[in-house]
Amino acid sequence: MKHSSEWQALSKHHQQTQHKKLNAFFDEDADRGLTLALEACGIYLDFSKNHINQDTLSLLNNYLNACDLTQKRHALFSGEKINLSENRAALHTAARDVNNNFKIDSQKHQSISESRNKMLALAEDLNTGKLCNEKGEAFKHLVCLGIGGSYLGPKLVIKALSNFKQSNIDIHFIASIDTFALDKTLNQINLETTLFVIQSKSFTTLETLVNAEHIKKALKNSGVKNTNKHFIAITNNTEKAKAFINNEDYILNIEEEIGGRFSLWSTIGFPIAVAVGNKHFLELLQGAHNLDKHFYQAESQQNLPVLLALIAFWYQNFFKANTRAVIPYSHALKLLPAFLQQLEMESLGKSVNLNNEITDFDTGAIIWGSEGPNSQHSFQQLMMQGKHTI
Repeated sequence: MKHSSEWQALSKHHQQTQHKKLNAFFDEDADRGLTLALEACGIYLDFSKNHINQDTLSLLNNYLNACDLTQKRHALFSGEKINLSENRAALHTAARDVNNNFKIDSQKHQSISESRNKMLALAEDLNTGKLCNEKGEAFKHLVCLGIGGSYLGPKLVIKALSNFKQSNIDIHFIASIDTFALDKTLNQINLETTLFVIQSKSFTTLETLVNAEHIKKALKNSGVKNTNKHFIAITNNTEKAKAFINNEDYILNIEEEIGGRFSLWSTIGFPIAVAVGNKHFLELLQGAHNLDKHFYQAESQQNLPVLLALIAFWYQNFFKANTRAVIPYSHALKLLPAFLQQLEMESLGKSVNLNNEITDFDTGAIIWGSEGPNSQHSFQQLMMQGKHTI
């Protein structure tokens, strides 16, 4: 793509503006605080403090048009097989499209809906005490066993929405295969009144299954006779889950086409539904779907996710800013950097294009960061006074 006329135009523009200070951009356009700002779906985006102007945006938009975003976006939302290496669709947007507004395959939509309804019913039963142990006692703890997306996504949302908590159940997350972390949690809870969720799409994830086996032994050693009552599985591999739990009522399906890093809106969101209640979980889906519609419908220069992507592309490939710091000043969002690390770096961690050709540009940045007030006293001096472009 570096040989395209659109890239060459961007390169020339960068040479002309790369040394311009930010205040010079404001001197040239005193209204950029208004013109370079947008609001959609309750999100206000001020992108005026970037080294861009209207010419930059126009040139970036020309490059975007050459990449045929419209066709690729339609393929995503219509359920086409855009994951070419695995020959399947990417249906995370369908998981939050409760009413199937984007009209994916009706059978697939029905399958996602049935799985969601079963998940919400189990979450309701857990919160009301209907889902209980072999003695008829209500569960007091929920321990989630997962790694990657099945761990980072739900943990982020439960932390972020802590003010919306509806449940009296304490929720814990275990990802590490180091038994120190697992045993520390197990020592703090009563195993007999604890429900464990095994979150693994393939039901072969080493760390998750090793921890699950460790827990099954601990349950038996504590005197629990029916360990099936203490496990829920969220997976696409129902047969392997049955072999472990032997209770189909406690197995939730996640579609094969929903990637782990995009899965919090699927049945992997079970602990979220437990924490905030079904009503708020459905509102979470609706909010995500609203932004999906904005991304699908809005023109590029009025499109929040598209603009953020173009600005990231501008910095990475022309300023050689290979890292991006995410610094939330809301304590509720302190886990956002870790979530975005997987979401972006696993998604964009590619060195070849769809034709299996080596790319001649940077596909993504290294994401890092931490909570704002703490980072002010650690790494921000290097950001503000060092020579790195971040």
